Amino acid sequence: MLDTENVKSDIKNEMQKFVSSLDKPRILLAGSTGCGKSTLCNLVFKRDVCAAGSGRPQTRGIREIQAEDIPVIIHDSEGYETGANFGSGGEGQDYFSIITDFMDRQDENGNPVDIIWYCISSAGARVTDADISVIKEFRTRRRPIAVILTQADMCSQEDSDVLADTVKSATGSDTAVFESSTDPMVAHEIDTSGMGIDALYEWTLGNLEESRKDAFMIACGRAFDRKYDYCVKLTREYSAMAGTAAVSPVPFSDAAIITPVQLAMVGRILSVWNMNQMQNLLKAACIDQILPMLGRFVAGNIIKFIPGIGQIMGGIVNASVAFSLTYGLGKALNETCRMMCERELAGLAVNFSDFFGDSFIENVKKYAKEARDWKEKGLDEEDPA
Repeated sequence: MLDTENVKSDIKNEMQKFVSSLDKPRILLAGSTGCGKSTLCNLVFKRDVCAAGSGRPQTRGIREIQAEDIPVIIHDSEGYETGANFGSGGEGQDYFSIITDFMDRQDENGNPVDIIWYCISSAGARVTDADISVIKEFRTRRRPIAVILTQADMCSQEDSDVLADTVKSATGSDTAVFESSTDPMVAHEIDTSGMGIDALYEWTLGNLEESRKDAFMIACGRAFDRKYDYCVKLTREYSAMAGTAAVSPVPFSDAAIITPVQLAMVGRILSVWNMNQMQNLLKAACIDQILPMLGRFVAGNIIKFIPGIGQIMGGIVNASVAFSLTYGLGKALNETCRMMCERELAGLAVNFSDFFGDSFIENVKKYAKEARDWKEKGLDEEDPA
């Protein structure tokens, strides 16, 4: 039997290893001082990513922000101020050079900016010549740029439409324009109209290189269908690996041969569902509550929870057993994490013991038995559910 504390440690390590292995996209935040760049970033990632003082100075006027459990790199530019010059050679903050020099340097270093989010405060009710100048420069460089009209609750929809039309008429009709608000009701209306944070998420995902899409999807606290489908794939892959690990039947006392596979799967599923992120949102030791429950489950020889599954003759674990157990664990964990995140998003209380108690064990048993039947019927490409 494995030690529960070791299991906890192993799962945490797997989470960190998985997140660090992802190809992280680079997003540049730009706009005037007080335009809501940090707030936008926090809305997308569902946590205080761009807190004041976070990140490290990267170059003049730019700070790089990375969080250990969020696989994305934010380049937060200082906001341009009244009196700043934009390539005119005048006195004051040379915002144009700050941005262009930074992008040139990133290109030279082989770390180009992937996406630009340019923020304009709707509360100001106007698009400045400076905004147009910078947006045009970004478009000249052929970088995907989204213009976000922040603080949408501070102006009328009519005024917001005028701002969007002004941006498009000055920079190109195909310029992507979105809106954001911290007011839940306004945000819902914007999302329903197809111009909100959800639409910005889809646009960003669609404009990223294929190798960086997964990292962005995992970083964001939204698009639960994508996260769920991604974890379905993970579950199938790791179940097949577990079955391969046990293809030569091994004594039950040595069944830990499949455990590293299960631990890796668990760590990845928890990472995809941002369990460390939920810990920050709920101000609770989320992972430290979940892992002991999972640890006891895995370390307690999970096979005993599912009597009669597969072939356990004389303490022998075969490939079918390993596959079914891993599949049951992965599917139950995926569904549980989704339910937790949906409750958190709805503002409802999340009691971890309710999710990782007897009902969780029963779901693992149910899905493992379904997987056994699935394999026996040779339905390799179908989900038993």
